Amino acid sequence: MEMTRDLERARNELDTGRYTCVLCKGEKTYFSNEHGVKPLLTWIHEKTIEQGCCAADQIVGKAAAFLYIKLGISELYAKVISAQAIPILEEYGILFAYDQVVAFIMNRRGDDMCPMEKTVVGIEDPESAVRALTEKVKEMSRK
Repeated sequence: MEMTRDLERARNELDTGRYTCVLCKGEKTYFSNEHGVKPLLTWIHEKTIEQGCCAADQIVGKAAAFLYIKLGISELYAKVISAQAIPILEEYGILFAYDQVVAFIMNRRGDDMCPMEKTVVGIEDPESAVRALTEKVKEMSRK
């Protein structure tokens, strides 16, 4: 896939190493250095992101794919993408590029599947994913 100017800019910002995810559209740039799906959920709930942004992210699994769809992005670059994320992005017409495909996203300890990925195993639509992931993040923050 040939990258648009916005996706190229997002990827370049991601490559600086200062951010975990970057979204660009025209002159606007949104970025976060938070890990996991937290920044995506924050942007969804705050409704701060313009539709049609291009996104670059360190790691994109099925959970993040659903959240990017909900954010209305048009293109995505991921350093690492899960095999479960690919058909979802294709189904919703999101153009994407990546460096590495993995079977699934691991947790931070590297000994099991990421809890966010476990949360969306049986989910097939972005709305349900947002609700389930929001609850999971709340539950994990109480621990």
